[in-house]
Amino acid sequence: MNSVPELIYIADAMCSWCWGFVPVMDKLREDFISQLSFRLVMGGLRPGDAAVPMDAEMKTHLRTHWQAVEARSGQAFSWDWLDREGFVYDTEPAARAVVAVRRLAPTREYEFFHATQAAFYAFGRDVTQENVLMSLAIETGLDAQEFRLCYRENNTLSMTHADFRLTQELGVHGFPSVLLRDADKLTSVAQGYLPYERLEPVLRGLLS
Repeated sequence: MNSVPELIYIADAMCSWCWGFVPVMDKLREDFISQLSFRLVMGGLRPGDAAVPMDAEMKTHLRTHWQAVEARSGQAFSWDWLDREGFVYDTEPAARAVVAVRRLAPTREYEFFHATQAAFYAFGRDVTQENVLMSLAIETGLDAQEFRLCYRENNTLSMTHADFRLTQELGVHGFPSVLLRDADKLTSVAQGYLPYERLEPVLRGLLS
């Protein structure tokens, strides 16, 4: 029996184009649910030592970037973020939280990932903070203490770093990226943001 093709989505919860890509990925998952399995991989935008403080230059860059995402995707942004001082743009805690949910409740991983994106971009919540991530886990239906323990485990951190390494091994350098694994064949479906009407026929053609 042939295995079901796997759609691999490589993204970061604090990547603005990934936030813009939410409606596209939601519709892909809805329309191709009977034909594909789905895998979410944390890309690692600015994790740990690569994190940088959000200074004036970065704020100006982000404002321009986010405006472009909002205009193209229609996804809302909380602009108050750009008035904060001293924020360190570390994407590892959010990625680690997604992996913790993957370990605890795999069927809720994507839901939690989406909730983390919305919390950061639409509602201005600081998803670099453990207490915020725990609140999102509770809102997603997980037990607070179980999430906290799993989030803090070294195994969760190791699995998060394994996602980052896999991203590099797959040759992915930008997010969002979508790959299709069919048997032993791995094909790039999208590198960077694409609207659904451009992405859907590409994927359908690969599956036909």
